[in-house]
Amino acid sequence: MSDLNCKYLQLLLIELDDLHGDLDMLVDAYKKEKADNKISNYVFMENLALLHNEIIGIRLFHDVVDNLKTQKFASLEELICRVKSEFNKKMHENGIAAALNKFIDKKLDKVEKFIRE
Repeated sequence: MSDLNCKYLQLLLIELDDLHGDLDMLVDAYKKEKADNKISNYVFMENLALLHNEIIGIRLFHDVVDNLKTQKFASLEELICRVKSEFNKKMHENGIAAALNKFIDKKLDKVEKFIRE
């Protein structure tokens, strides 16, 4: 089971990097909209603050995944449960926006589905 758990975490890290890249692209898009005067400075700063908060959350989640020892878990379900639990704890401790949880849940489900097929 450890091999399956290891593959799961490796793929999850790739998905987190992808999500981080998506958020970086949104930052760039908001900068362009601000430069083109399509959004106000207030809206720009609010959007930027939320995106930076989510990026910090992704980094925290990355740390959670990096620090897990896959051999400690008897099943993939047990690993996923721990990942979610640890991430929720980090989110709460660090004031990460709840919206990130939806993105992370999608990534967790996507990787699990891929691994199981």
